[in-house]
Amino acid sequence: MGIGAFAAYVKHVSNPTEQAVTYFRAFMQQDYDTMYNLLDKKDGYYISKDRYKEIMQKTRESMTIDSYKINDPRKEDGQYVVTIECTDDETDSSQNMNIYLNKKMHLPKLKPDYKVDIEKMLVKNLTIKIPQGDKLTIAGIEITDKDANITTENNIKYIFKAILNGNYKITCENEYCAKKYTCKCYKKRYGSGFDKELVHSK
Repeated sequence: MGIGAFAAYVKHVSNPTEQAVTYFRAFMQQDYDTMYNLLDKKDGYYISKDRYKEIMQKTRESMTIDSYKINDPRKEDGQYVVTIECTDDETDSSQNMNIYLNKKMHLPKLKPDYKVDIEKMLVKNLTIKIPQGDKLTIAGIEITDKDANITTENNIKYIFKAILNGNYKITCENEYCAKKYTCKCYKKRYGSGFDKELVHSK
């Protein structure tokens, strides 16, 4: 393969549109499991699958999409963005839905993977403290060092780099007792996995 052909090949396989389309079509078909599997789940990020699916379902039920147009990807601040223009025929209005993707290289493979970035849905830098000897569970699932950075000086600290917006039932427990709490993790404005914008209404 010559240099020109090689460059053309790399450019072709580096196009993130396919992944964005897979994500969007899963949204259209209410296939939230597929959507979740396409997310960029970074170390120290706690992204509850149940909470994510709940947000996506509410978003899908709130929208009428009769037709759509997929635009070519562009780069913004080091990320790829694919804009999909969605039209509601009854109201004769459109929304731009921007899907942000992070490029992941896995050498020696030449073809990169793309993961959907949902930073707009996340609350950053959350710390939960519990007594020594206890363990933390969220919605019945024990939190491990895959989900958060855990330190054990004095109290046990669970430091989440980011957590999905929502109310969480958390339990602090040991072999003798368990205490249950509700943890509210919200920021003033957050997205729903898509950066949506009403672009016109006639």
